[in-house]
Amino acid sequence: MYFPCLLLSKTIHKIMIPIVWKEPPIRFTQQSSRSLRTTTPILTLFQKLHRLFSNATFCNFQPKYAPLTITPSVHTGCHIKHLFLPTTTVHHHPDSILSDLLALCPNLVRISLRGNPSVTDLTLSILATNRPMLRSLDISNCARVTDVGVGALHSSRLSSLALVGVATSDQSLAELFNGVCGTSLRALRLANTLVTGAGVALALVNGCCRIEVLDLTGCVGVDDCVVGKIARTCGDRLRWLSLAHVQVKMVKADGGISDESVRALATWCPNLEVLDLGYVGGVTGVSLKIIAESPMERLVSLVVTGCIGIPIEEFGQLALLRQKFGNLSTITIGDCPGINDYHISTLISPEGWLAGWKKGSGQKEPKLLNKSWDD
Repeated sequence: MYFPCLLLSKTIHKIMIPIVWKEPPIRFTQQSSRSLRTTTPILTLFQKLHRLFSNATFCNFQPKYAPLTITPSVHTGCHIKHLFLPTTTVHHHPDSILSDLLALCPNLVRISLRGNPSVTDLTLSILATNRPMLRSLDISNCARVTDVGVGALHSSRLSSLALVGVATSDQSLAELFNGVCGTSLRALRLANTLVTGAGVALALVNGCCRIEVLDLTGCVGVDDCVVGKIARTCGDRLRWLSLAHVQVKMVKADGGISDESVRALATWCPNLEVLDLGYVGGVTGVSLKIIAESPMERLVSLVVTGCIGIPIEEFGQLALLRQKFGNLSTITIGDCPGINDYHISTLISPEGWLAGWKKGSGQKEPKLLNKSWDD
């Protein structure tokens, strides 16, 4: 398990050899010492590495050693700013062990705990109160996090927060935007949470909204009214927006996103760079015409996969936007009954509307603007 780590550098090799194989008795002293029991020498290794590097990644450590009792010390001069600790396996007092790991890094700026089963509401409370320099936090798919923990982050100064798949609702979102966090947040990912479209719109309107990146993938209750409020509130600050797979239930039976939502975005959010409308059935060819005639000169990527209301011939209108500004470089289409490889080949043929464009391999999603949603 640890062998690949030994190949990173001579320095790491020198540090890990005695820890992993020889396991010498290592004692850390501290005035208010507190012993921890852990099934791996992770804290021992962390203590030695954090003085040498500005980033640390600990992934999928499997317990293979006898319990080791150590007393960690806090190194106030620690320069680690980025910590990635996803899906770790810790069996003894997970809250305490994770808290002590975080205590070793008082200067943390970015933390990713994605999918970590040890993360609880207590963890988030500690981060909110003891990490004033923290700016980016990813707790996506942390099953033990609830509204209580997310609401505790209201006093932090986060600029980026990812809550994908977390059991959070409108209540905690309102607390976030009513606190200091509401004035500092720039990027917010709420994909597949319990947050509703109305809750998002209300939170943005009531808070001092400075959102630039907003991911509402899979959220319920998102319709034209909600998108219109978001567009007017975020205005020209909004750069990335995902409305893919949004659901209409809990609002009204005949609601949903239509061409009017696209019109509102084109009017109020001219600086959009990435727009994802995947599997939004109410979008038609009119939306493409609105985008083509809009002042959205910074639009780089448009995703309309699964939009069954857009016929293949309507995509030719996007050539106008490309001719005017020259920035549109990626159009993601497909998964529609009336669109197949033949239609796409015809569209990008020398005689087609999008002549000069190339069909992507489809093997992996392109990384736009040297960033991704996870950044």
